[in-house]
Amino acid sequence: MIKYCQHTIVNIRKERLMRNFCQDYVASQLGISQNAYSKYELGYSKITLETLFKIADIFGMNVADLIRTSSQELSACPNSRLPSI
Repeated sequence: MIKYCQHTIVNIRKERLMRNFCQDYVASQLGISQNAYSKYELGYSKITLETLFKIADIFGMNVADLIRTSSQELSACPNSRLPSI
């Protein structure tokens, strides 16, 4: 498995739990199995942009809020490219 920044999947899990949604519910809304959805939250499967938008819609939020991270978390990501200030 390729190691990549996990802030988005952490945010997705946090938002799901805050709404008291089970994985099975979100998976059914996405039209996938609970097992497939679980792989997203565990980082075993990469989330497509289309799926990310669907998840944001299920949660009733903007996709930007799902991918938002603090600058400290982002600086820990080896592939991040932020301009120097």
